[in-house]
Amino acid sequence: MKVRVKRLSEDVPEDFICNMLFGALDISVEDCEKQVKSQGFVDLQIDPEKFKQMESLVKRYSFLSVDILSGVPVRVVFKGDTSVSLACNILSGILGYRVENCERAFLEKGEIHLDLSSEMVNKLMEVSRNYPFFHVEAIGSLSPQQIGAESKHGKDAFSESWALIKENPGFFFAYSVVWALFTILSMIPFFGFIFSFISSLLMYSTLLYISVNSLLKERKGLEFFNIKRYIPASFGINVGSWVLLIAVALLFLFILFPLGFVSGLGGVISESEIEKGMLRGMLSGFIVWALLLLTFMGYYIYAIPLIYTKSIRSGLTLEAGFKAVFYPFTPSGIKEAFSNAYFRHTVYWLVFITVVGTLALVSAVTIVLIPVALILLCWMLSYTALVIRNYIASSYKSSL
Repeated sequence: MKVRVKRLSEDVPEDFICNMLFGALDISVEDCEKQVKSQGFVDLQIDPEKFKQMESLVKRYSFLSVDILSGVPVRVVFKGDTSVSLACNILSGILGYRVENCERAFLEKGEIHLDLSSEMVNKLMEVSRNYPFFHVEAIGSLSPQQIGAESKHGKDAFSESWALIKENPGFFFAYSVVWALFTILSMIPFFGFIFSFISSLLMYSTLLYISVNSLLKERKGLEFFNIKRYIPASFGINVGSWVLLIAVALLFLFILFPLGFVSGLGGVISESEIEKGMLRGMLSGFIVWALLLLTFMGYYIYAIPLIYTKSIRSGLTLEAGFKAVFYPFTPSGIKEAFSNAYFRHTVYWLVFITVVGTLALVSAVTIVLIPVALILLCWMLSYTALVIRNYIASSYKSSL
C-alpha cells in the first residue's frame, strides 16, 4: 500500500524523521531528507504490517501524520436495481468523500475499482449488505472478515485438494488442456521462450486464484476465465523469478573461477605437479560451487509457498508479485521461512511434490499415460494452492 508520511512542524529536522523511519521501521528511503525538506512529506510503498507499525509510531509524535494514498484494491459492482446517481451518492456517503467518475464507470463498465484502507474495506463490505444493488469484492489484500476460519478449511490439504479437482472437473480440464498446448508450443525454436513464459504465467495465476478463492468464506466454484484477475501479480512473479535466477546464475558463474583458480594454485604448491594440482584444484572448486548452487536451489524451492503468500498479503499487484520473489532472501523473509508455522506447512508439501512429481514425470514419458500425468500435475497445483491457503489462514492475524 502507498502511504504519505507528512511533517506537521518545520521545526523538526529532516534527518530526525528519516532516521526514525529507518531505525524504528527499517524503512530506507532514497533522498529522504531532500524530499521532506522540499515537499514536507515523503511517499512510501509499504506492506500492511509496516503500516500498522507506522500508525503506532505516529500516534506517539504530534509532529507527524500518515495518510493512505492507496491500499487494498476493491471492486464495486453495480447491479442496476436503482439509478446510477443514487448508487454513487450512497457509495460516496459510505466512504465519506465524493467518488470521482463513479457514474461514468457504472454506466460504461458496470463496476468501479477503488484503493481503500483495510478498515474502510471492512466498513464498505458491512454497510453494502443493506444495498442489494452493490457487490463489493476485495481483489487485492484480503481483509480478516473475508478469510474463513482455519477449522472450516481444515488442515488436510491432501484429501481436500483431490476433492477440489472432483468438484471442478471443467476448470481443471480447461487448465490442463491450455497448459499442455502452451508447453508443446514452447518447444518451437526461437519462439518457444514466449510460449514457455505464457505457460508459467498461466500456472502462477491459477495458483493465486485457487489460493484466494479457497480463503474466502463465501467461496464459489472455480471458473477458468477468473484467472485473468491474477495475471498482474503472476506477471510480477514470473519476471521476478527470471531476474533472480539470471542474477544468481551470473553470480555463481563468477564464483566458479576464483574457487577453481585458488584451489588449483594450492595444489601446485603442495604437489609440485602442475597438471595434477590444477586438476585437483578445479575439481574441488567445482564441488564447492555445486554444493552452494544446490543449497540455493533447495532453499528457493522450499520458499515457493512463501513467495505466493507474500504476493497475496501485499495486494496481488504486479509490483507485489515482483517483490515477493525476493522476500525469502530478506532478513524478515528468512526469519519467516524458518519459523515453526511455515516449516510445518511446507515439509509435507515438499514430500508430496517430490513423490507426485516423480509419478507425473514417469507417466508423461509414456504416451498412453499422458492424461494421468496431467491429472497428477493438476493435483500438485491444487495441493500447493491449499498449502498456501492454510498457511495464510493460520498466520494472517500476525501478518497484519
